Amino acid sequence: MWLKSIMKPRLDAESKIKVEEILEKYSQGEVDIMVSNLGKSIDNIIREGRKAGIKAGIKEGIKAGKSELIIKILAKKFIKLPDSYVDRITDLSDETLDQIAVDILDMEKVEELERYFKD
Repeated sequence: MWLKSIMKPRLDAESKIKVEEILEKYSQGEVDIMVSNLGKSIDNIIREGRKAGIKAGIKEGIKAGKSELIIKILAKKFIKLPDSYVDRITDLSDETLDQIAVDILDMEKVEELERYFKD
């Protein structure tokens, strides 16, 4: 049986005793159903974890693309964008990047970016 041969050797002593008690108490069919339900639960947890990871990856990718585009626009507008500004822009929050994107056209000096770095 799967539970005895695969799971039980990996358990601590107390858990092994509990598994034995469960196996003695319930019929093989009931144990199979419990194991099947456990497998389904694990599959659901993995699926949800993957979804969350993909969602976080997409969000991070969008933020990276946004900061890269803002840096390119600023470099074109101000000819020379200090490297320290580039590093700081990539570390800004998504909301701050959005605000810079809205304000870029009104900026007259590259130093105006300093106000966004204080957040």
